[in-house]
Amino acid sequence: MEANFAADDAHPAFLALDGRCPLKPLEFHCTAAEDVLLRATPREPVPHPGHLDMQKKPEIASAVSAGRYRPVRLGSEDVIVVDTTSFHDLDVDALLKAARAHLAAV
Repeated sequence: MEANFAADDAHPAFLALDGRCPLKPLEFHCTAAEDVLLRATPREPVPHPGHLDMQKKPEIASAVSAGRYRPVRLGSEDVIVVDTTSFHDLDVDALLKAARAHLAAV
């Protein structure tokens, strides 16, 4: 599952889901330096409907500063924080190795 989860909002929802269908989640929490997260450059010349990043920038900046988008942490130690400030510095092989190890243990 991929989405922007506010930890305080998502945690109870995932716990409820776990109660109905036991989960063994592996969370890749992607983050970046705050200035990168808040950069005023839309991804597309005209953002598609539903992407209100530019209109909500002050609200997003406040939420980022407050730590609202920290890892959800579903009581598992399986959280991998991925710093996407520089894609050139990502160790994709290490991420794949972690995912494979998690799947092998499930």
